[in-house]
Amino acid sequence: MGCKKEEDDPEPSPTPSTPAPEYMVSVGFFFKEGFLPWGFDDQLEDEDGAAVELDRMRFIVSNVRLLNNSGAVIKSFPDVVLKVDRASGNGITQNLGLMVQGGIPRIAFDLGLDDANNALAPADFPTPPLNDQTLYQSSALGFKFLEITGRWNSNGDLVVNSNDEAIQYAPATSSMRRPVMLQVDEYNGSPGSVIQLSVQMTDFLNGIHFDTTPSAVGAGLANAQLMNNLQAAIQH
Repeated sequence: MGCKKEEDDPEPSPTPSTPAPEYMVSVGFFFKEGFLPWGFDDQLEDEDGAAVELDRMRFIVSNVRLLNNSGAVIKSFPDVVLKVDRASGNGITQNLGLMVQGGIPRIAFDLGLDDANNALAPADFPTPPLNDQTLYQSSALGFKFLEITGRWNSNGDLVVNSNDEAIQYAPATSSMRRPVMLQVDEYNGSPGSVIQLSVQMTDFLNGIHFDTTPSAVGAGLANAQLMNNLQAAIQH
């Protein structure tokens, strides 16, 4: 009687590949005036040399991408929206998301929101920052991409106080959105990385005339100038 042929051994199962570890990438914005930290007690000057004290300075960051030196996207964070608010502290770090180990030559983002998100209202967002009603201007304008409030030395006595005229600028709508791209040359590895950016306030009010335009909401030349100034103020 012939022997029964043994069945062939089954093919070994492939060893599953181990995913590359990912580490948190964060970004911090540090407000400065020259080489020193800037706070609400520090006076600025408008285009005419008038003293200005702000009591609110905040702006929206969205569409964050990490790029290589050729400008190609390494990692994007399309769902991340940041509120950068001096009232929350200086240099506050906010998480962007996870990324594998590697270099981060550049960061790019928008100041403001895309049209789709700007068409929504705070009630449409379950989480901060866009559920904040104080960031919202109106259904016609959407969200405030940047907001400053305070007072300027309207009576010329060289002291800024409650006797002086109040100011408010709140740029909004798509024409006020500004792109930013910066060379940062960071490296993401364990336990994570922080991209430190600065907001240089020294020239932030260049081209702004509070004597003629103490308030500006939406689009228009004054708000466009302020958004251009913010775009230039963000540095690495």
